[in-house]
Amino acid sequence: MKLNHNCVRDVLLYLESVPYIETNCDGDMEFTGVALDSICEALPEYAAEVIFYTLFELDDGGHISLSAGSADDVIENCCVNYITYAGHEFLNTIRANPTWEKTLDIAGEIGNFSLRILEKIAEGVAAAVIKQKLGLP
Repeated sequence: MKLNHNCVRDVLLYLESVPYIETNCDGDMEFTGVALDSICEALPEYAAEVIFYTLFELDDGGHISLSAGSADDVIENCCVNYITYAGHEFLNTIRANPTWEKTLDIAGEIGNFSLRILEKIAEGVAAAVIKQKLGLP
């Protein structure tokens, strides 16, 4: 299955927008997580399979903490526990639309769309913008 990079960005943006920590009835804080169904409902432009695969890859890449169980080859109880620090760092790099669009353009030119390469390209694009704003060569 091919990883949809726009889905990666949209999922991270959505996950950042929802609370993960709540205070329970005993007054203790606890992680609540975000269920796959909620993510699919919030991002109807993507098929559930595409979103699940995106979550699976983001977890594998260390960008989110995912809990998912399966029984008889059926995915059950899929929940994002939280975005990791690395996930927040990646999202902060690709948040701005111009940076994201330039990142995808460059990745398309070189023909490499791995998450690791997208991160490196986005970091380079952001660094170039910073240099330009500071008037550095």
